[in-house]
Amino acid sequence: MNYENNELKTVVVIKAGIRSSEAINAAVHLALGLPGESADRFRFEDYRRRDETVAMISTYPVIVMASKSDTHLGRFFAECREAGIDSRAFIRTMIGPSLAEQLRATAADESPDYLAVVAFGPSDVLRPLTKRFSLLQD
Repeated sequence: MNYENNELKTVVVIKAGIRSSEAINAAVHLALGLPGESADRFRFEDYRRRDETVAMISTYPVIVMASKSDTHLGRFFAECREAGIDSRAFIRTMIGPSLAEQLRATAADESPDYLAVVAFGPSDVLRPLTKRFSLLQD
C-alpha cells in the first residue's frame, strides 16, 4: 500500500534484541517528547466515532524499524542532527530508579547504549539515512 500523505514522516528505530518492555518504553517516551513545542508540524487529526474521539493521530506515516546495533543507532542520530532533522535518542541510562539518577547517569555516560532513536522530517531526506535498517518484525 502506498500512503498518499508521505512528504513528511516519523521514523522510530529500535535496537533489535532488547526486551519488548524496554522497546515500548523507549518508543513511547520518544514519541511523547518529539512534538515538543511544535506539534502543529505533525498535523494531528481527530479520528472520531459517532459517540467519541478515539484518537488524535498524525497525518503523516510512522515507520518502525529495527537496528542490529547501538552503533548504527548512534550514527543515525548524528546523521539526523547533521541533516537538520528533528530527532531524539533514548539510551539505557534513561532507565533507572528516579529522574535524578537517570539525569546523573545520562550526563556522565561517555559511550551511550542507544535503545531507540526517533526522527521526523522530509521523507526524501530520511530515506537514505534509514537504508541500513529493516522494518521491525514480530
